[in-house]
Order: sequence, then C-alpha cells, then structure tokens
Amino acid sequence: MVLDLAYPPRILDRLRAEVFDRAATIVDLGCGARKFPGAIGVEMTAGPAVDVVHDLNRTPYPFDAASADLVVLRHVVEHLDDIPRTVRECARILRPGGHLLALTPHFSDAASWIDPEHRWHLATRSLEEAGKGVLELRLTYVTLRKPWRRLGLQRWLNRRPFQSRVPRPLVSWENDWCFFVRGGEMLCLLRKPGPGAG
Repeated sequence: MVLDLAYPPRILDRLRAEVFDRAATIVDLGCGARKFPGAIGVEMTAGPAVDVVHDLNRTPYPFDAASADLVVLRHVVEHLDDIPRTVRECARILRPGGHLLALTPHFSDAASWIDPEHRWHLATRSLEEAGKGVLELRLTYVTLRKPWRRLGLQRWLNRRPFQSRVPRPLVSWENDWCFFVRGGEMLCLLRKPGPGAG
C-alpha cells in the first residue's frame, strides 16, 4: 500500500503491518481530493475521490455499526463542530479491533491557527480524552518544526510512541516547552476494544 504519511520507517512499518494491511474496509472521512488508498471517501461536497456525500457534523454517518476496520480523519477533526461526538460516531462504525487514525496540527503549530476554519486547536491528549470509554489509545506521535527535528528532538520525544497513554516525554514537552520547541502534525491511533482486538 502506498501511503503519503511523512513518518519514520519504524512507525510506518508497524502501522502498515498492524493496521493498514489488516483493514478490509477503510472509511476516509473528509477525504478531499487525496483519498486514502482503497478507502470509501466521504466528503461534504461531490468530487472525483468522493464516494459518499455527507455532512460530517451530522450523525449518524451513513454506515452500519461495526462495518469498518479503519476510519481515517486527515486534517478534518479540527474543522468539525463536536470532536467527542465525532469520535463516538467513528467508534460506532468501527468493528471490534478496528482503528481510528487521526492527523491534525498540534496547537503549538502556527498551521493550527492560520486556517480560519479551524474550530479546535488540539493537544496530544485531546483525542484520547474524546475517545474515553469507546476507544483505546495505541499511538501518539508529534512532528516538530525543522530546526528541532534536525537536532534529533523529534526522535527523542517520540522514542516510545506505541503506548496506551500519551508518553511522559510528550506530556512534559507539551506542558513546559511546546511554545519554544514548536510542534507540527500529530498522529493519533485509537483502537476499538472487544473481540478481535489484538
């Protein structure tokens, strides 16, 4: 599977093996023109990559419960009215053991604030909190701006990203240093518990 995520091979290889290659049914919510490979593309307006037209601020989404193995939200969740409701709706359409993959700007990234359509500016724990009781955190990874990436700080902060809680170095960075050592994009992976969750 070709994937246009700019993350280290150790992260992408594990995501590919544990999530992407196992996903038979993928739903890309807010797909835009760059739909996730092999996904059912959902967008608010029709377009070449769009398979289903639906307003993502309106629930329920037009999918049966437990019908998807992977739901993708790439730079979408920060635009929606109600993040906890969106995450609960993603959990509804996920099969047990299915995953929600969300990418969004970290609140310390200028990109989070420049787009006037961004309703929310998210922290590393935002999606974990929104999914409490319905989804379990599996991965948190935050990119850093170029100067800090070149110094190796991004690798240090994200040295153990596959955890059921946001790793302590990320929490410390976010609480004390993130407006000096600026973040970029966040990747969060959550899993629906239950039979089939591995």
